[in-house]
Amino acid sequence: DRETPSTGQTHATVPQVLTLLNNWSTHPLGSKNNYIAKNLGKMNNDNEKLEYLFLSILGVKPQPNETSKYISVVSNRQTLSDLAAAMVNSKRFIFIQ
Repeated sequence: DRETPSTGQTHATVPQVLTLLNNWSTHPLGSKNNYIAKNLGKMNNDNEKLEYLFLSILGVKPQPNETSKYISVVSNRQTLSDLAAAMVNSKRFIFIQ
């Protein structure tokens, strides 16, 4: 049954995809009261913000190529929020048992 997430399927169902794209819980910076958003708001250095975001969401520091690719989006709150949402929805974030 592909309608439920506990069936062990490797392909996402339509409800799962819509939940990932539209649910507030998959947007880590959706609220200014969020722990990650609060800490990012206190930081002035873009490299520090990017490293904190990677460590908070993926548990690793960004590789040099990732830093050069994403450093330009860190200074804008909306693009930073979009990056965080993309990180949560990425294959790197998926739990594999």
